[in-house]
Amino acid sequence: IQIKRAPAIKRVGPEFMQSYHQHSPHPSQMVAAFPRLHKMELIGMVEWEEWEWEEQVQAFPVLQQLLLKHCKLKCLPPGLASQARALNKLSIYYVHSLISLENFPSLVELKVLEGVPALQRLVLSYNDMETIPEYMGGINPRHLELYCSLALLASMAAGQSGHVWEKFSHVEHVKAYAREGDNSRKWYVFYTAKPYSLETNVSHFFMSRGTLTS
Repeated sequence: IQIKRAPAIKRVGPEFMQSYHQHSPHPSQMVAAFPRLHKMELIGMVEWEEWEWEEQVQAFPVLQQLLLKHCKLKCLPPGLASQARALNKLSIYYVHSLISLENFPSLVELKVLEGVPALQRLVLSYNDMETIPEYMGGINPRHLELYCSLALLASMAAGQSGHVWEKFSHVEHVKAYAREGDNSRKWYVFYTAKPYSLETNVSHFFMSRGTLTS
């Protein structure tokens, strides 16, 4: 799908998915909308502010690349992260109102190259995450919230001597957590760039081991 220059659109609602189901040969069955779409580009929807897509609505199961350019979206819909599980490249240009990106466990490449001055908060949640994605070095949210493996958290707790320091040290405020059992925030690292502060309950014993388990 490629949509270019749709200046009248301000909202994309649930009917965007429903229209697919109405034309489905089996409309009563829960079939994912746009089941074969791998790439989508939404460009020049200059008044677009709202994208409604609830987490439970199945769509875009094989979508791998999404480009958003020249719109007014403030946030991406919950369904994008929970249903578009194959999404590995997200490119964002001149989305001036975007304030948060949350929970994209499959994302490998994020391009927020320019024109996203409002980006305040990035949340990444993937309990088996072993390293911070490379794209973190190229974006500058004020707040980063991370749910990751204990091994990655220990590397962050090591500060400048850890192998991921350059990927998060430029962010103003970082809160990172690792799970133990049912407690998703059992282990933590809290970091502030200015004035410098790094607080953690990950012990030096954990940090000195080659591999970590909880």
